[in-house]
Amino acid sequence: MAAGVDHLFELARATPEEIAENKPGFVDRMASPEMQVWLSHDPAPVFGQITDPTLWVWGDADSLTSPLQNLPVFPCGKNPAAEMTFIVLPHEDHFFLRGEGLAPGQHRAGAMSLSPAIVKTLGDWIAALTVD
Repeated sequence: MAAGVDHLFELARATPEEIAENKPGFVDRMASPEMQVWLSHDPAPVFGQITDPTLWVWGDADSLTSPLQNLPVFPCGKNPAAEMTFIVLPHEDHFFLRGEGLAPGQHRAGAMSLSPAIVKTLGDWIAALTVD
């Protein structure tokens, strides 16, 4: 697990300081029984059954779940009756968190807040659903 986390942090371009601060807790979390269930779950068999309005949002600076790799997969397998909205937000990472003076993808514990862009995106999407 630790070697996999090292590779993930390398892909995410984590600084040595970020790795030292986050690696122990991250390894423990990834090795937990709950996360093992989450990581091993394949949603593909039920994806085509979704018919409720669904919003899918990626950040274009997401080093963990690339919109270029993942976005094209979803429209192909969707239920024809599904109302799905796919959005890629500029300058956002995987977690949609912001910290003053930090670039997308840089995180500092206790200094982060939810990105205004994701809040607006969610609010606009919900508002559009409720308009008669």
